Amino acid sequence: MKQILIFFLVALSTQVYGQAVLDAERFSIDKNELKQTIKVLASDSMEGRLTGTLGQMKAARYIAGEFAKYGLSEAGDNGYFDDFKLVQYYRGETYLKTARNRKLDDFQETACMSREPIDEETELELVFGGNGTLEDLEQINVKNRMVLVFTKNLRSAYHIKAALEKRKAAGLILANPYNDKQFESIRRTFKNFMTRKRYTFADSEQLENNSIGFVEFIIPNMQIRHLMKMSARDLNQLIETKAIADCPVNTVRVKCERIVNRTTGRNVIGMLKGTSDTSIYIMAHYDHLGTDGRFYFRGSDDNASGVASMLELAKLFSGIPDLKYNLIFLATTGEEVGELGAKYQVKRADFEPGKVLINLNIDMVGRIDSQHIGKKAYLYSLGTDTQPKLAALFEKVDQRVPECSFDYTFNNSHDLTGYYMRSDQYQFYEKGIPAVMFFSGLHKDYHKPTDTPEKINYPLLQNRIFLIGQVILTLQRNESFSLEREQVQATHR
Repeated sequence: MKQILIFFLVALSTQVYGQAVLDAERFSIDKNELKQTIKVLASDSMEGRLTGTLGQMKAARYIAGEFAKYGLSEAGDNGYFDDFKLVQYYRGETYLKTARNRKLDDFQETACMSREPIDEETELELVFGGNGTLEDLEQINVKNRMVLVFTKNLRSAYHIKAALEKRKAAGLILANPYNDKQFESIRRTFKNFMTRKRYTFADSEQLENNSIGFVEFIIPNMQIRHLMKMSARDLNQLIETKAIADCPVNTVRVKCERIVNRTTGRNVIGMLKGTSDTSIYIMAHYDHLGTDGRFYFRGSDDNASGVASMLELAKLFSGIPDLKYNLIFLATTGEEVGELGAKYQVKRADFEPGKVLINLNIDMVGRIDSQHIGKKAYLYSLGTDTQPKLAALFEKVDQRVPECSFDYTFNNSHDLTGYYMRSDQYQFYEKGIPAVMFFSGLHKDYHKPTDTPEKINYPLLQNRIFLIGQVILTLQRNESFSLEREQVQATHR
């Protein structure tokens, strides 16, 4: 590997810039530096790097220190830092109470499947809606009432919810009397998703509406009698005889508290100045998932590996004189909670998309996915599919680096269900900027506390960084290179 790097740097210094031979030792991709960076970012002191926390701020200071060490210019509003105000919100006390004051706690005796807040305990009438068919709902008055409905599939009741919302019901309670194990599956698989902390910008209108919206709960079968004062068998008899209107109207008390906190996101930005006013953005998100109360989510691959790669590239190119394009190194926060750091960057009043040649985002590049075990070293490249010139450039780079090749399996920027729209470069893409994501695929430790530093494949990571570096070098060397601006229709996810 070191011989390849020496050749690369000698060629760069003599053929491109006409400078003396560079010090190859100084610019080599150091495996020990990669290990140290990932070890620091994944350490207990960083507390999982959740957006808006002390751990995130510690990580930001570490990255800024590395930028300073490599001589990058400060490019944020406050030195290397670019802060923005956020609102963090998450579920507080949430429950159903029966008419006899039996409390069903969230993700224990019930599961609240909606995000609509009801901050104060509210009493509502409860009626039985049979199987939720149009015929059943025609028999009863559901307006401003909670409606309990039987279904054979608790995961697919969208049509029932839509029908009740159209009739201005207050909410839906689902039960599956035909499969008593389905509730437990729902409770186990959806708990973290429904109760996790979410974020929005402080000036967003997302939290402005304080009115009570439509709420949805799922209950296990043992709770049907407590809520309806009738057994599931008797209620099914009402369905069969088309007499669900004969079920007595009950009451239920509902609370779905929303906790709201003000916090701060922080991007870290450094720059290597070029001779033009056009920039290449090299980006990696440094935030992760924080803690589950027992363990920290280390995020060694996601995305300490991307940050370590970005820092190595900053070190490599900081010693190269007379760069044509500015290299802007951007460490974003808030990627895990909605790509907020990248959104903030492209929505700034002083951001000029026309002066950005390309965005290169490095997100999870330290592991091997199941499709490549025992195969040649690879790196997924996503986002060159709509740019013939860019695709040709990547193919040219591919031919130069036999140790690691690009894999274009997921290279479909228009696939709104794929990986491309799930990381920060998508925010640049929506501004019409050519944007590429570098990625090595998912693995069994993805978004788990077991994503730890010793599982990173460091020799492979070195090769991947070298491959990305060749892309940047080739972009710098192309005197007349330009990319088309794609007209992109904004997608709200």
